[in-house]
Amino acid sequence: MLSDYLIGSTIYQDGPPSEVSAFVQRHVGVHNFTTDVRSNRAMLRHTLFGNLGLSVISYGGRTTLENPVGIDSFHFQLVMSGECVVRVGNEEMVLTPGWATLINPSVPSSVTYSADCTKLIVNIPKSLVSACSMDRSGHVPGNGVRFEPLPFALSDRSTTFRTVELLFLEAEEKSQHAFIARPALEALFVAKLLDKFPNNAAGRAPAATLHDRFFDGVDHFIDTHIEEDISAVDLANMCNVSVRTLYERFTLHKGVTPTAYVKDRKLRKAFDRLSHDTQVRSVSEIAFDYGFTHLGRFSAEYRAMFGEPPSGTLRRTRANAAC
Repeated sequence: MLSDYLIGSTIYQDGPPSEVSAFVQRHVGVHNFTTDVRSNRAMLRHTLFGNLGLSVISYGGRTTLENPVGIDSFHFQLVMSGECVVRVGNEEMVLTPGWATLINPSVPSSVTYSADCTKLIVNIPKSLVSACSMDRSGHVPGNGVRFEPLPFALSDRSTTFRTVELLFLEAEEKSQHAFIARPALEALFVAKLLDKFPNNAAGRAPAATLHDRFFDGVDHFIDTHIEEDISAVDLANMCNVSVRTLYERFTLHKGVTPTAYVKDRKLRKAFDRLSHDTQVRSVSEIAFDYGFTHLGRFSAEYRAMFGEPPSGTLRRTRANAAC
Protein backbone atom coordinates (compact mmCIF):
# COMPACT_ATOMS: atom_id res chain seq x y z
CA MET A 1 0.00 0.00 0.00
CA LEU A 2 1.12 3.57 -0.62
CA SER A 3 0.93 4.28 3.11
CA ASP A 4 4.01 2.02 3.50
CA TYR A 5 6.10 4.10 1.10
CA LEU A 6 8.63 6.83 1.87
CA ILE A 7 9.69 4.99 5.03
CA GLY A 8 13.24 6.06 4.24
CA SER A 9 12.05 9.67 4.28
CA THR A 10 10.42 9.57 7.73
CA ILE A 11 10.54 12.95 9.46
CA TYR A 12 8.39 12.00 12.47
CA GLN A 13 7.17 8.63 13.73
CA ASP A 14 4.99 8.84 16.84
CA GLY A 15 5.86 12.51 17.02
CA PRO A 16 4.04 15.58 18.37
CA PRO A 17 1.23 16.72 16.03
CA SER A 18 2.25 20.35 16.59
CA GLU A 19 5.73 19.66 15.23
CA VAL A 20 4.31 17.87 12.20
CA SER A 21 2.07 20.90 11.63
CA ALA A 22 5.07 23.23 11.95
CA PHE A 23 7.03 21.21 9.37
CA VAL A 24 4.07 21.30 6.95
CA GLN A 25 3.80 25.07 7.41
CA ARG A 26 7.49 25.55 6.59
CA HIS A 27 7.48 23.31 3.53
CA VAL A 28 3.91 23.52 2.18
CA GLY A 29 1.96 26.52 3.39
CA VAL A 30 0.69 28.44 6.41
CA HIS A 31 -2.40 27.07 8.10
CA ASN A 32 -4.37 27.21 11.33
CA PHE A 33 -4.01 23.99 13.33
CA THR A 34 -6.37 22.44 15.89
CA THR A 35 -6.31 18.91 17.27
CA ASP A 36 -7.65 16.77 20.09
CA VAL A 37 -4.48 14.65 20.18
CA ARG A 38 -2.98 14.45 23.67
CA SER A 39 -0.05 12.16 22.92
CA ASN A 40 2.76 11.82 20.38
CA ARG A 41 1.11 9.70 17.69
CA ALA A 42 1.65 11.78 14.54
CA MET A 43 3.57 10.48 11.51
CA LEU A 44 5.13 12.37 8.63
CA ARG A 45 7.23 11.18 5.70
CA HIS A 46 8.31 13.78 3.21
CA THR A 47 10.67 14.06 0.27
CA LEU A 48 11.15 16.00 -2.95
CA PHE A 49 10.99 14.26 -6.30
CA GLY A 50 12.09 16.76 -8.89
CA ASN A 51 9.53 19.56 -8.75
CA LEU A 52 7.04 17.55 -6.70
CA GLY A 53 6.71 17.42 -2.92
CA LEU A 54 5.60 13.97 -1.72
CA SER A 55 4.18 13.31 1.75
CA VAL A 56 2.52 10.55 3.74
CA ILE A 57 0.91 11.99 6.85
CA SER A 58 -1.32 11.14 9.80
CA TYR A 59 -1.95 12.96 13.08
CA GLY A 60 -3.13 10.12 15.32
CA GLY A 61 -6.23 12.02 16.41
CA ARG A 62 -8.98 14.23 15.03
CA THR A 63 -7.16 17.23 13.54
CA THR A 64 -8.22 20.19 11.41
CA LEU A 65 -5.97 22.31 9.20
CA GLU A 66 -7.42 25.54 7.82
CA ASN A 67 -5.83 27.47 4.95
CA PRO A 68 -7.67 30.82 4.93
CA VAL A 69 -5.85 32.06 1.80
CA GLY A 70 -4.82 28.74 0.25
CA ILE A 71 -1.33 27.71 -0.82
CA ASP A 72 0.72 28.54 -3.90
CA SER A 73 0.57 25.10 -5.54
CA PHE A 74 -1.85 22.35 -6.49
CA HIS A 75 -2.56 19.82 -3.76
CA PHE A 76 -3.32 16.22 -4.77
CA GLN A 77 -4.74 14.31 -1.79
CA LEU A 78 -5.45 10.57 -1.61
CA VAL A 79 -6.81 8.90 1.53
CA MET A 80 -5.27 5.53 2.36
CA SER A 81 -7.06 4.82 5.64
CA GLY A 82 -9.66 6.46 7.87
CA GLU A 83 -11.63 9.48 6.70
CA CYS A 84 -10.80 13.02 5.63
CA VAL A 85 -13.31 15.85 5.20
CA VAL A 86 -12.17 18.49 2.70
CA ARG A 87 -14.01 21.82 2.46
CA VAL A 88 -13.41 24.11 -0.51
CA GLY A 89 -15.81 27.03 -0.83
CA ASN A 90 -19.32 25.63 -0.56
CA GLU A 91 -18.18 22.11 -1.40
CA GLU A 92 -17.62 19.55 1.34
CA MET A 93 -16.08 16.22 0.32
CA VAL A 94 -15.85 13.15 2.52
CA LEU A 95 -12.84 11.16 1.35
CA THR A 96 -12.53 7.54 2.41
CA PRO A 97 -9.82 5.02 1.41
CA GLY A 98 -9.17 5.11 -2.34
CA TRP A 99 -10.82 8.52 -2.83
CA ALA A 100 -8.85 11.54 -3.98
CA THR A 101 -9.31 15.20 -4.85
CA LEU A 102 -7.28 18.16 -6.12
CA ILE A 103 -7.20 21.55 -4.41
CA ASN A 104 -6.36 24.54 -6.58
CA PRO A 105 -3.73 27.16 -5.67
CA SER A 106 -4.74 30.23 -3.64
CA VAL A 107 -8.14 28.75 -2.74
CA PRO A 108 -9.23 28.85 0.93
CA SER A 109 -9.81 25.36 2.25
CA SER A 110 -9.90 23.26 5.38
CA VAL A 111 -9.12 19.60 5.97
CA THR A 112 -10.23 17.48 8.92
CA TYR A 113 -8.47 14.16 9.60
CA SER A 114 -10.14 11.37 11.53
CA ALA A 115 -8.05 9.77 14.27
CA ASP A 116 -7.14 6.84 12.00
CA CYS A 117 -6.66 8.85 8.79
CA THR A 118 -3.49 8.37 6.76
CA LYS A 119 -3.24 10.52 3.67
CA LEU A 120 -0.91 10.81 0.73
CA ILE A 121 -0.24 14.33 -0.56
CA VAL A 122 1.55 15.57 -3.68
CA ASN A 123 2.36 19.28 -4.00
CA ILE A 124 2.47 20.26 -7.68
CA PRO A 125 3.83 23.63 -8.84
CA LYS A 126 1.52 25.73 -11.00
CA SER A 127 4.27 26.03 -13.62
CA LEU A 128 4.37 22.24 -14.07
CA VAL A 129 0.59 21.99 -14.61
CA SER A 130 0.65 24.92 -17.05
CA ALA A 131 3.54 23.40 -18.99
CA CYS A 132 1.75 20.07 -19.27
CA SER A 133 -1.45 21.78 -20.43
CA MET A 134 0.54 23.67 -23.07
CA ASP A 135 2.25 20.50 -24.27
CA ARG A 136 -1.06 18.65 -24.59
CA SER A 137 -3.27 21.30 -26.15
CA GLY A 138 -1.10 24.31 -27.00
CA HIS A 139 -3.19 26.35 -24.59
CA VAL A 140 -3.32 27.44 -20.94
CA PRO A 141 -6.59 29.04 -19.70
CA GLY A 142 -6.32 32.76 -19.05
CA ASN A 143 -6.78 32.41 -15.30
CA GLY A 144 -4.64 29.25 -15.18
CA VAL A 145 -5.65 25.61 -15.04
CA ARG A 146 -8.36 24.96 -12.46
CA PHE A 147 -9.70 21.59 -11.34
CA GLU A 148 -13.28 21.03 -10.24
CA PRO A 149 -13.50 20.48 -6.44
CA LEU A 150 -14.91 16.96 -6.72
CA PRO A 151 -14.02 13.63 -5.09
CA PHE A 152 -12.93 10.76 -7.33
CA ALA A 153 -12.39 7.09 -6.61
CA LEU A 154 -9.06 5.69 -7.77
CA SER A 155 -9.12 1.94 -8.24
CA ASP A 156 -5.80 0.36 -7.31
CA ARG A 157 -5.86 -1.16 -10.80
CA SER A 158 -6.32 2.14 -12.60
CA THR A 159 -3.45 3.66 -14.53
CA THR A 160 -3.78 6.87 -12.49
CA PHE A 161 -3.30 4.98 -9.21
CA ARG A 162 -0.42 2.98 -10.67
CA THR A 163 1.27 6.20 -11.80
CA VAL A 164 1.02 7.60 -8.27
CA GLU A 165 2.43 4.34 -6.96
CA LEU A 166 5.33 4.49 -9.42
CA LEU A 167 6.01 8.09 -8.42
CA PHE A 168 6.42 7.13 -4.75
CA LEU A 169 8.50 4.05 -5.57
CA GLU A 170 10.89 6.07 -7.72
CA ALA A 171 11.17 8.69 -4.98
CA GLU A 172 12.71 6.01 -2.73
CA GLU A 173 15.32 5.14 -5.35
CA LYS A 174 18.67 6.91 -5.13
CA SER A 175 20.00 5.64 -8.45
CA GLN A 176 20.99 7.71 -11.47
CA HIS A 177 18.14 6.06 -13.35
CA ALA A 178 15.60 7.53 -10.93
CA PHE A 179 17.14 10.98 -11.36
CA ILE A 180 16.93 10.73 -15.18
CA ALA A 181 13.34 9.42 -15.05
CA ARG A 182 12.03 12.31 -12.93
CA PRO A 183 10.98 14.78 -15.66
CA ALA A 184 9.16 12.10 -17.67
CA LEU A 185 7.40 10.72 -14.60
CA GLU A 186 6.42 14.20 -13.41
CA ALA A 187 4.89 14.94 -16.82
CA LEU A 188 3.09 11.56 -16.89
CA PHE A 189 1.65 12.14 -13.41
CA VAL A 190 0.30 15.60 -14.26
CA ALA A 191 -1.07 14.30 -17.60
CA LYS A 192 -2.97 11.60 -15.71
CA LEU A 193 -4.46 14.22 -13.40
CA LEU A 194 -5.56 16.34 -16.35
CA ASP A 195 -7.22 13.25 -17.84
CA LYS A 196 -8.84 11.98 -14.65
CA PHE A 197 -9.93 15.10 -12.79
CA PRO A 198 -12.30 17.53 -14.58
CA ASN A 199 -10.71 20.88 -15.30
CA ASN A 200 -10.95 23.98 -17.50
CA ALA A 201 -8.09 23.09 -19.86
CA ALA A 202 -8.79 22.54 -23.55
CA GLY A 203 -10.82 19.48 -24.39
CA ARG A 204 -12.42 19.06 -20.96
CA ALA A 205 -16.13 19.10 -20.28
CA PRO A 206 -17.70 22.37 -19.06
CA ALA A 207 -18.96 22.62 -15.51
CA ALA A 208 -22.55 22.00 -16.61
CA THR A 209 -21.55 18.63 -18.03
CA LEU A 210 -19.73 17.77 -14.83
CA HIS A 211 -22.88 18.37 -12.84
CA ASP A 212 -24.79 16.30 -15.38
CA ARG A 213 -22.42 13.44 -14.64
CA PHE A 214 -23.03 13.89 -10.93
CA PHE A 215 -26.77 13.63 -11.38
CA ASP A 216 -26.43 10.77 -13.86
CA GLY A 217 -24.82 8.85 -11.02
CA VAL A 218 -27.67 9.85 -8.69
CA ASP A 219 -30.26 8.71 -11.24
CA HIS A 220 -28.50 5.37 -11.73
CA PHE A 221 -28.41 4.79 -7.97
CA ILE A 222 -32.13 5.59 -7.62
CA ASP A 223 -33.04 3.31 -10.54
CA THR A 224 -31.03 0.38 -9.22
CA HIS A 225 -32.53 0.78 -5.72
CA ILE A 226 -35.99 1.80 -6.88
CA GLU A 227 -37.83 -0.56 -4.49
CA GLU A 228 -35.99 0.80 -1.44
CA ASP A 229 -36.63 3.79 0.80
CA ILE A 230 -33.77 6.01 -0.41
CA SER A 231 -32.72 8.77 1.99
CA ALA A 232 -30.55 11.84 1.52
CA VAL A 233 -27.90 10.09 3.62
CA ASP A 234 -27.93 7.16 1.18
CA LEU A 235 -27.37 9.54 -1.75
CA ALA A 236 -24.64 11.47 0.06
CA ASN A 237 -22.80 8.24 0.87
CA MET A 238 -23.09 7.08 -2.73
CA CYS A 239 -21.73 10.40 -4.04
CA ASN A 240 -19.08 10.56 -1.31
CA VAL A 241 -20.11 14.06 -0.26
CA SER A 242 -21.62 15.43 2.93
CA VAL A 243 -25.39 15.73 3.29
CA ARG A 244 -24.98 19.52 3.39
CA THR A 245 -23.12 19.54 0.06
CA LEU A 246 -25.71 17.19 -1.43
CA TYR A 247 -28.55 19.58 -0.46
CA GLU A 248 -26.62 22.57 -1.84
CA ARG A 249 -26.11 20.87 -5.21
CA PHE A 250 -29.77 19.85 -5.46
CA THR A 251 -30.94 23.33 -4.50
CA LEU A 252 -28.59 25.01 -6.99
CA HIS A 253 -29.03 22.67 -9.97
CA LYS A 254 -32.44 21.02 -9.49
CA GLY A 255 -34.37 23.46 -7.33
CA VAL A 256 -35.66 20.69 -5.06
CA THR A 257 -34.48 18.70 -2.08
CA PRO A 258 -32.87 15.27 -2.60
CA THR A 259 -35.90 13.58 -1.00
CA ALA A 260 -38.33 15.36 -3.33
CA TYR A 261 -36.16 14.46 -6.31
CA VAL A 262 -36.19 10.76 -5.39
CA LYS A 263 -39.98 10.79 -4.98
CA ASP A 264 -40.44 12.64 -8.29
CA ARG A 265 -38.29 10.11 -10.17
CA LYS A 266 -40.10 7.16 -8.62
CA LEU A 267 -43.52 8.62 -9.49
CA ARG A 268 -42.47 9.23 -13.09
CA LYS A 269 -41.20 5.67 -13.36
CA ALA A 270 -44.52 4.43 -11.98
CA PHE A 271 -46.45 6.58 -14.46
CA ASP A 272 -44.40 5.27 -17.37
CA ARG A 273 -45.02 1.69 -16.27
CA LEU A 274 -48.77 2.20 -15.80
CA SER A 275 -48.97 3.95 -19.17
CA HIS A 276 -47.21 1.29 -21.24
CA ASP A 277 -47.08 -2.06 -19.45
CA THR A 278 -50.24 -4.01 -20.28
CA GLN A 279 -49.15 -6.82 -17.95
CA VAL A 280 -49.60 -4.74 -14.79
CA ARG A 281 -52.13 -6.46 -12.54
CA SER A 282 -52.88 -3.73 -9.99
CA VAL A 283 -51.94 -0.28 -8.73
CA SER A 284 -50.64 -1.78 -5.47
CA GLU A 285 -48.19 -3.92 -7.46
CA ILE A 286 -46.73 -0.80 -9.04
CA ALA A 287 -46.67 1.12 -5.76
CA PHE A 288 -44.68 -1.61 -4.02
CA ASP A 289 -42.36 -2.07 -7.01
CA TYR A 290 -41.31 1.58 -6.70
CA GLY A 291 -40.94 1.69 -2.93
CA PHE A 292 -44.30 3.23 -1.95
CA THR A 293 -45.68 1.36 1.05
CA HIS A 294 -48.58 3.72 1.83
CA LEU A 295 -51.07 3.26 -1.01
CA GLY A 296 -53.27 6.23 -0.10
CA ARG A 297 -50.33 8.60 -0.04
CA PHE A 298 -49.00 7.15 -3.31
CA SER A 299 -52.36 7.72 -4.99
CA ALA A 300 -52.61 11.31 -3.72
CA GLU A 301 -49.07 12.24 -4.78
CA TYR A 302 -49.57 10.54 -8.16
CA ARG A 303 -52.81 12.49 -8.78
CA ALA A 304 -51.15 15.76 -7.77
CA MET A 305 -48.37 15.20 -10.33
CA PHE A 306 -50.26 13.68 -13.27
CA GLY A 307 -53.81 14.96 -12.84
CA GLU A 308 -55.41 11.54 -12.47
CA PRO A 309 -55.24 8.66 -9.98
CA PRO A 310 -53.00 5.71 -10.82
CA SER A 311 -56.09 3.55 -11.27
CA GLY A 312 -57.23 5.96 -14.00
CA THR A 313 -53.94 5.58 -15.88
CA LEU A 314 -54.18 1.79 -15.60
CA ARG A 315 -57.77 1.74 -16.92
CA ARG A 316 -56.81 3.93 -19.87
CA THR A 317 -53.85 1.69 -20.74
CA ARG A 318 -56.04 -1.42 -20.62
CA ALA A 319 -58.74 0.24 -22.74
CA ASN A 320 -56.20 1.27 -25.38
CA ALA A 321 -54.75 -2.25 -25.47
CA ALA A 322 -58.23 -3.73 -25.99
CA CYS A 323 -58.94 -1.56 -29.04
